[in-house]
Amino acid sequence: MQLIKLERTGPNAPTPEPGRPAKVIAGDPTTTTWNVVDDRDGELVAGFWEAQPGKWSFTCEAWEFCHIISGEVTITANGQATTLREGDAFVMRPGLECTWEVTRTVLKHYVIVGDA
Repeated sequence: MQLIKLERTGPNAPTPEPGRPAKVIAGDPTTTTWNVVDDRDGELVAGFWEAQPGKWSFTCEAWEFCHIISGEVTITANGQATTLREGDAFVMRPGLECTWEVTRTVLKHYVIVGDA
């Protein structure tokens, strides 16, 4: 068994994601990713992700577990809005179509399983 600790320090530097999020609705959000684990040809990816305030539409392409470390985001899917804050965790299914509205800069852990 191999244990991999998720840390924001180490060989993988934070990577700003130019042009993401792609479908901005409001504001001028930017995102940054720290991939700590990228295994099995991208079928398992884990690390940290940060997003600045703004609103955008998003379609989830693979299973994703998220744990909010800090900040606040409201995710709206099928007309239902859910606000998530520090300490909250959630799972998104492949094919989920939603909007993300970050009201305070969000930092999260994530684990993506499937074709990320």
